[in-house]
Parts: sequence; C-alpha cells; structure tokens
Amino acid sequence: MSISIYRTSDAWWAGTADAVARVDTAAATTKPVQKLVGLLPDDLKWKLFFSGQAKNIKYLHDGDVVQASIGADDGKIDLGTQRNRVRYS
Repeated sequence: MSISIYRTSDAWWAGTADAVARVDTAAATTKPVQKLVGLLPDDLKWKLFFSGQAKNIKYLHDGDVVQASIGADDGKIDLGTQRNRVRYS
C-alpha cells in the first residue's frame, strides 16, 4: 500500500509507472533473439508478451483495491473516498 499527499496546485498524471513494463534488455536486444522474435506471427508475439507481463508483481492484479481520497488537510473539505476493486473480465 502506498499513500501520496497532494497539495494545492500539485499536478498529477495517471499512467504506467516508470519501468513497470521494462524487459531484460540484455536478453531482449541480442541480434539472435530479435531475429527469432521477428519470425513469429504477431498474435503469438502478443500472447508471449502478455503472459510474461502477467507475472510482473508491479501490475495490479485481480482482487487488488485502489483507493483514492480527496480532502483538505484541515478537514474543512472532504470530497470522500473512492474504492475500486480490480476485476479481470
């Protein structure tokens, strides 16, 4: 679980965290591997990519809960808390 505190005028963007989908560049960038992967059909390349990335513990997984709260430090403003459970469809 991680908590971030934002202040007035802070800007934030949602997206993939840095290096989440980074691959092992030592193995993935060798010429023989590039040539071999280039011979595979696109649907198989994507299937292999997604099955490998599914093992990455940095991604959200089925059943994880994402919680976001918005309010002022002094408690005068409280826009509430939103909880969303990750579900794969």
